[in-house]
Amino acid sequence: MPKFFNGFIISVLLVIFYRINMVLFAFDGFSISKLLITSLLWLSAIISIYYFIRGYKKIKLFIPKYTYRIILLIIGVNLIAIVKSLLFDDRAITTLFGNIYTSLALFTPFFIIFSFDKTNLSRLYKYFIFSLKAGTVFFIIFFVDNRFINIKQLMLLVDLFLPVIFLITTIIILPKSSKSLIFISVLMLFYISFVMSSRTMMIREVLLLVLVLLLYSRKYFKTKMGLRIFFLSLSIPIYLLVNSISTGESSFEQNLSSISNEEFNSDTRTFLYIEVFEDLLTNDALIFGKGANGTYYSNFFFKTGNDADNRLTVEVGMLSVLLKTGVVGVILYFLLVLNAIYHSLFKSRNLFVAGIGLMLSVHFILLFVGNAMSLSSYNIYIWFFIGICLSKEIRNMSNPEIKALLLSKKFKK
Repeated sequence: MPKFFNGFIISVLLVIFYRINMVLFAFDGFSISKLLITSLLWLSAIISIYYFIRGYKKIKLFIPKYTYRIILLIIGVNLIAIVKSLLFDDRAITTLFGNIYTSLALFTPFFIIFSFDKTNLSRLYKYFIFSLKAGTVFFIIFFVDNRFINIKQLMLLVDLFLPVIFLITTIIILPKSSKSLIFISVLMLFYISFVMSSRTMMIREVLLLVLVLLLYSRKYFKTKMGLRIFFLSLSIPIYLLVNSISTGESSFEQNLSSISNEEFNSDTRTFLYIEVFEDLLTNDALIFGKGANGTYYSNFFFKTGNDADNRLTVEVGMLSVLLKTGVVGVILYFLLVLNAIYHSLFKSRNLFVAGIGLMLSVHFILLFVGNAMSLSSYNIYIWFFIGICLSKEIRNMSNPEIKALLLSKKFKK
């Protein structure tokens, strides 16, 4: 097997291959074809679990002890949520084990194990660059004649350009050839997101581009003041959430009301908070959640008929974690992500890890409006980079050393 391929890359490619097939063929209901395609996700999850069990004792050599305990607690809480649904839920077993938003979603923390083999960072970087190049080629092919562009092509392009959101804030440390490709990919992904009315992706790109300036201030002005202020500002989403619930007024609606385009200023999130919290409180499930197969009742979707009124997941990441694992799961996840961000921004010698920390910061902010919990390439990358930010070995590397690692070259002092 070529050196590029290993357990990590294979597990990622299995998830990507699943996604491509679902976009192209839209398997629905129960069928042999869907069963075979879903088995790719289980194979990916099993690979990560195998590597985690084999090497979990070594993790505490790479990261602070308390974050190691948080990781184990998150995995424990997730496994309890799966067992809870297995024993007490009356929904079909195929729902529990065949949906990316149920049990499969709760296995994503196991993928953190791959970040403690630093050669995987080089492998993933090479894959990211390949994906952006492929996306650029297909973008040109699809848009030569706009009459033939369709939603499936747009979705595939989004998947191909997805790696760019993990590279934007690291651009300061990357080779010139990669910088040009990243800049082009950012523009293409922004255009595609505009065509698809994907507000979250557009906001994500803008935030990432703005945050690059903080790294330049650290590099050229030798100050972390901007990073300190930004880190403290991560409490703002929590404040907005509490404010929306306590006042009964939508913070999203207030902040988006100045946008003239009705398609972009409509509030599509606040009602989700109200419905999920009401459901969990009614069922006494706020603290520990409703399990892997947990659903919530949506009066909005009951009235509109756009989706089932008993929904398996929520578009808002924070709410999807809350639904499955309760307040306990949300607190543990937030603690881990914020610890990873803190260590990357203030305990790292290189700008690459600092850039990854800024990317995780945007992920954290958008957990309050998007980033649903699922077994997807996006969430695999997030858990991988959480591990990178916590890894003492990676954080202690110099800028030239991390650049040499990405390019798979020997570092010369």
